[in-house]
Amino acid sequence: RPLAGHPDLAAAQEALLLKEGLVETARILSEGYDQQLQDWMEGAAAAAGELETALKANNLAAADEHSQSLDKSCKKCHANYRN
Repeated sequence: RPLAGHPDLAAAQEALLLKEGLVETARILSEGYDQQLQDWMEGAAAAAGELETALKANNLAAADEHSQSLDKSCKKCHANYRN
């Protein structure tokens, strides 16, 4: 269901865009970073794909689980490589 104030956004489409962004970021950063970053980026992209699938199926419990997993993954990676 659309977010209040943002009826133009579709959650599954946003998850797809996130997944594609993670895949492209991993590709762009493939040189100059260690294997751990690549592994974490691939894991995050997979989690975003699972989130997309759950949202398309309207499985909100699974979507919440995948969203929380993705949140933890992003925070872990940012703590090591960005912040």
